[in-house]
Amino acid sequence: MLSGACIAGKAHSDLYVSTNGKDSSPGTIDKPLRTIQHAADIAKPGDRVYVRAGSYCQQLAIKVSGDAQQGFITFQSQPGEHAVLDGGCLTPPKGDTSMVELTNVNFVRVQGLEVRNYRTGDHRSVPWGIRVSGGGSHIEILHNDVHHIEQNSAGGPGRGANGIGIGVYGTNATTPISDLVIDGNDVHHLKTGSSESLVVNGNVTGFRITRNFVHDNNNIGIDVIGFEHTAPDPAVDRARDGVVSENS
Repeated sequence: MLSGACIAGKAHSDLYVSTNGKDSSPGTIDKPLRTIQHAADIAKPGDRVYVRAGSYCQQLAIKVSGDAQQGFITFQSQPGEHAVLDGGCLTPPKGDTSMVELTNVNFVRVQGLEVRNYRTGDHRSVPWGIRVSGGGSHIEILHNDVHHIEQNSAGGPGRGANGIGIGVYGTNATTPISDLVIDGNDVHHLKTGSSESLVVNGNVTGFRITRNFVHDNNNIGIDVIGFEHTAPDPAVDRARDGVVSENS
C-alpha cells in the first residue's frame, strides 16, 4: 500500500472544502471551496482533499487519478472533524446513481466520510452509497460510515428492485479493478432490495475486504460474485483472487 503523503520526492498539496466556502476560492484552509465535486475536478496526483465538518447535500463523481510516482488522490474528513455527504435532499433518478462514484480511476482513496440518506421508492432507481466501476487499480475505501441507503419500492427483497451500500463493479472486459482495499467501513441500516450491502462483482481481482462492520441491513451482507453479465467477457466476469477476513 502506497502513501499519498510523499512519493518520488514530491510533497502533496492540500485542498479544503467547507460549507461556507466558495468554488471561486483557491481551496486553501483559509479560503476553502464550497463543493467536493469542484475539488475532485481540480485535484492532481498526490493531492489530499480535506472536507471540513458539516453536512453536504452533494454527490461526488471522481474521474481523476493519482499515480505510482506522485501518489494517491485522497478524499477525507478534515482530521478531528466530521464530514457528512447527505442525500436527503436528492431524488435518485432512474438507473444506477450514487453519493460517491469512482469511474475508471487509479490510486484514489476515500476515507473517513459519512455517507447517508440516499433513498428511493421507485423500483427503476438503484441508489448506491459508494460505487466503483469500470477498470482501474489501487483504490482504497477506508473507514467510512455508510448508512440509510434505501430501496423502498413495494415488494422487498427478491422482487427486482435494488440498492447497494458499497459496491465495486468491474465492467471493463480488458482492464480489471485490481489492488482494491475495502477496510474498516461501517455499513449499516440499509434497505438493499434484491442486492447487497457490500459487494464486488465482475472483472475484479486482487482485492481485500477486511475489518468491515456490516449490520442491521435487510438483505445480503458481503458478496463476492460473478457471471451476472457485469463484464462483457464471460472469461473475466467474476470477482477472484481476493481475501475476505475479520469482518463482522
